[in-house]
Amino acid sequence: MHEKNRYYLANVTLKNYRTYQGETKIDLSCDSDRPLTIIHGEMGKGKTTLLGAIYWCLYGKIRSSFSDSENDETIINSDIIKHLEVGQSNEMFVEIKLLERNILRYIIRRTITFTKTSRSAQNVLVPNIGGRISAGIDLKSLVEFKYLQPTNEDWIVLNAPDGADELIEAMFPEQLSSYFLFDAELLNDFFNDNNGEHVKNGIEKISGLPVLVNAIDHLKKISKKIQVDVAHGETRLEPIQAQIDLIERRIKKKKSQISEINKNLKDHNKEINSLELFMSENSIERIRDIQKRIDQYDDEIKDIKSIKNKHEKEFNSWLVLTNTKIQLREYAAKSLAKCKTWEQEGKIPMAVSNNALEMILSGVPSVCICGTLLSEGSEERKKVVTLKERVNDSSIA
Repeated sequence: MHEKNRYYLANVTLKNYRTYQGETKIDLSCDSDRPLTIIHGEMGKGKTTLLGAIYWCLYGKIRSSFSDSENDETIINSDIIKHLEVGQSNEMFVEIKLLERNILRYIIRRTITFTKTSRSAQNVLVPNIGGRISAGIDLKSLVEFKYLQPTNEDWIVLNAPDGADELIEAMFPEQLSSYFLFDAELLNDFFNDNNGEHVKNGIEKISGLPVLVNAIDHLKKISKKIQVDVAHGETRLEPIQAQIDLIERRIKKKKSQISEINKNLKDHNKEINSLELFMSENSIERIRDIQKRIDQYDDEIKDIKSIKNKHEKEFNSWLVLTNTKIQLREYAAKSLAKCKTWEQEGKIPMAVSNNALEMILSGVPSVCICGTLLSEGSEERKKVVTLKERVNDSSIA
């Protein structure tokens, strides 16, 4: 394998996973000359559990050797569950870090947060934790896949909805897990396997040969049946030809869709090339300066819009006020004409007219109801004063 494609498992961190109570970190060899890590110890000290933890972290599944639907011992540390009070929460997680060319490039972390919601004596089967657990325990699962981009050294974080599991599977196929998570305790099974069943099963698991063999056998049976049916005149070629025509139409439709997708892809590539050209011709500082100016223009546009709105409001207010004044002047002119007619006919009540004229003359500023300013010494004021005198001298009752 080329050096740039070689991954090294730097360390594994476990918290409350099976017998690993609390948080435990285990460092592994990342030396390209000595990349093998051997973990040894007595039975029941957690060697196989560690491999199972790595497997669960990668695939979210329990290794077959731990799977037991009738077992109450799940992958969550039983002592932590036992001492959990109602309303309390804790977590179990496994985290692995991988190096690529001596650089921390990938972090995979799978977590189960558990909360005790009630005291329940009923146990329910939860396959993804490998056994049964109290119905009063609420579980929430989360997987995070972080990888460091080589271009800008930014960390990208993906979770399950974003395709974290698919990406992990693509990098570390589950079918190959037996090779990079080798359990030496299985050697006895291999050495004592006189019929080679373990080797055979391993090869079949990796290659998928049973599927291919079954498919070939199935095709052979179909071929023989068609030949027999044709020989006996039991098979007509028209339905087969109709199926062929249907398949060809589907192929044609798919090709058309592929052509459309390629066209869209070509258009996207043009946009990408245009952006790349722009980025290559302009420095980061220039782009930031352009963005700063755009932001300034946006602010100026906002200010202009605010001023425009203010002027529109002022104009509307002036328009309403002016229209009101015009209407008032028209009404005042009509009223004056009627007053003049009533005055000539002797119908104006003296007290009302006298009070009205007094209010007009004493106002500050003195303004007629028609809007005319009655300043001191003006002809208009003299006319109003004369009118008031005439009202006072009038003999109209």
